[in-house]
Amino acid sequence: MKPSFKQYELIKQEDLEEGLRALKIDGIFSQSMSVLISNAFLIPFLIMLGAGAFHIGLLAVISSLFSFSQFISINLMNYLKGRKIICVAGSLLARLVILSLGLVIILGLRLNILGALTFIGCYYFLMNISNGAFTHWMLEFVPQDMRGKYFAERTRVALLIASLVSLPFSILIEISNERVYENYGFLFIAAAILGLVGILFLSSVPEPTYKYQNPLSPKTLRKLLFSDVLKKHYKSMFLIMLSMQMALPFLVYYMITRLEMSIILVLIIILLGNMISVITLPKWGHFIDKYGVKSVLRFTAYLIFLSFLIWPFTTLPNKYILSIPLAFLAYLLMSTVIGGFNLAAGLIAYYLGNDENSSQRMILHNIIIALGSITGSLIGTLISPLTKYIELSLTFSITYMGRLLIFLIDLRELDFIFVIAAFLGISLISTLEEYKVETSRDEEKSYMELYMNIKRSFRNIADNLYLVLDRRRKSFARVSHSGVIIMVPLSIKEKLRRRKRQRFD
Repeated sequence: MKPSFKQYELIKQEDLEEGLRALKIDGIFSQSMSVLISNAFLIPFLIMLGAGAFHIGLLAVISSLFSFSQFISINLMNYLKGRKIICVAGSLLARLVILSLGLVIILGLRLNILGALTFIGCYYFLMNISNGAFTHWMLEFVPQDMRGKYFAERTRVALLIASLVSLPFSILIEISNERVYENYGFLFIAAAILGLVGILFLSSVPEPTYKYQNPLSPKTLRKLLFSDVLKKHYKSMFLIMLSMQMALPFLVYYMITRLEMSIILVLIIILLGNMISVITLPKWGHFIDKYGVKSVLRFTAYLIFLSFLIWPFTTLPNKYILSIPLAFLAYLLMSTVIGGFNLAAGLIAYYLGNDENSSQRMILHNIIIALGSITGSLIGTLISPLTKYIELSLTFSITYMGRLLIFLIDLRELDFIFVIAAFLGISLISTLEEYKVETSRDEEKSYMELYMNIKRSFRNIADNLYLVLDRRRKSFARVSHSGVIIMVPLSIKEKLRRRKRQRFD
């Protein structure tokens, strides 16, 4: 689809197309930076410094807490009469913080957990100021009729390249033994450099004429919350993010400590997850445009919570032969839908209307998500130390000729958090049914159509896989030829056709 920008005639068509290309390149470099400072690298770094589950939960709290700095961005936009300068400046300062962290490590200064979390907190504070301006900038820059498809494509390409960039760094960290601390410094410097290159492309994206935005004052806040639809939407997003963030921050920590995976194996799982996200993300963008943003949000959230229920079975009660395969299954199932969930959760703010309060509505939407994430991460952080003292097991025992004890289920430590988050989240998804985001669409009907479409797709994949496997493993039929019984190959289609005839007869 060729982009059009009729509502903002001050931007020429060719400038729009060049801006969209530059924005996609910025996404590649920025995503590469984000992967290098993601939990796949940060959590092993903090564990090396002596962090436990409490500190990992605290990291998630900090990353969500500083989302409140988006309040600052709207006042800066009004003061500077623009969004681009705030977005670029905030991103620049955030990347310099990561660069400083890398230089501190390389210079031999020993960090403790508090010092590392301070650097990370400053990064999130500055990035959220930038993101607040970026969200409003993109609302007016990317045409509405192609947002879903464009951002899905942008994220897909960025994730693919970022995954390839991160692999050599994981190998470097894994094989670096006594120099692992210094190598983390080089990793953070490389991440900062990639981010700085991305800023060069982001700064070339044009900005539509800025219109004054009313600050998110208590009066404006009350006005937004007087809307029944917005009130229900904010409540739903808060509760769903609360449930999700109870468990999500602990996945990497669980794989490293409980399942005893190496950094390379953890990153391989994450990379495979990113590859699945790369493959499925354009489809989720298509589903958003076809079935609506809330239908995709409901469906993907449900599958994410179901994936949490797989993790407790990776240990029965300790690591066993199916631990790694089940961890792969749980993470890849989540990765298949997490891209669609993040895309829908980010885009749903654009569907809540476009008027003089659009900026405040989007910032409040992001703040509500952050509040839910903070609350969920805080609950998970406070519960995690308590789970060390409780255990729930269901066993099957055979005492003939000795005693054989089979664990059907064994919950201990973080397993309880996964189970609580899953059941709580599944029960709260129903709150999304209480309101409509797109008034021109029958959202319940769209949701069922989405469900049936995906179910039909998986059924077709299973049927095709079965046919492919059968071509390699031919079945045989007994045939009499000149009084001699011989065996001849029988294809799956012929076999199924024979069974149908037998039932009919």
